[in-house]
Amino acid sequence: SLPTPLPDGWLLPEIAGHRLRFVSSDFHGEQDLHRQLSRHFGAVKVECDPMPLRSIANALMQQRKRNLP
Repeated sequence: SLPTPLPDGWLLPEIAGHRLRFVSSDFHGEQDLHRQLSRHFGAVKVECDPMPLRSIANALMQQRKRNLP
């Protein structure tokens, strides 16, 4: 399950089986992300993929819609 509260930089988190997927709005490198995930989940495998600008804009708009009352 997702940690509560979620770190502020995790946008659009999804869990499917043993896979967690999210957009990191405060990405500072794979090592930093690995440390952050390990604190919440223990032993993890991290895969990072760059996003095109259009996908980043869409993720920000979706996150904003989710946070509206």
